[in-house]
Amino acid sequence: MPDDPIYIDEVTTHTALLRQHLVWNKPQSLFTRQGGLGQGLGLSLGIKLAKPERPVVTLIGDGAFLYNPALGSLGAARDYKLPIMAVIFNNKKYAAMQGMHLKMYPDGIAAETDVYHGTHINAPDFVKVAESVGGYGEQVTDPEKLQDALKRGLEANRSGKPAIIDVIVA
Repeated sequence: MPDDPIYIDEVTTHTALLRQHLVWNKPQSLFTRQGGLGQGLGLSLGIKLAKPERPVVTLIGDGAFLYNPALGSLGAARDYKLPIMAVIFNNKKYAAMQGMHLKMYPDGIAAETDVYHGTHINAPDFVKVAESVGGYGEQVTDPEKLQDALKRGLEANRSGKPAIIDVIVA
């Protein structure tokens, strides 16, 4: 990443890990949503409106992304020339909810059977979601290819397009 991106954190379960690896040395370079899920993309659009010269990157879980008005936000990014990038941490589940199952009922049936009702996500193809609004989308399954995918996402942003980088995580 360049030295001046603004990050929006809406990853919930990966926040601590991200904070260890993100480089953000400038003021107003890291924002987080306050309260529940579903605010990251709107927050990103507002920040991009305030700071159009800086890259704006939303770090977001797949569950949180689906809580957001994703199509409306990406369409607004396109229509109002506010190119943002969403980096989706895609583990195909609501990991925070699964963790609460274990915390509240450590000896419960879910812990015993490894079946957590209501935590599985059968999401749409996020690359196609990006393409549906004229944006750039790419899925990354190999960590060695993430850096290049981020560069391509930033290039798309520089050309005025919103971008989604769908990172498959375990």
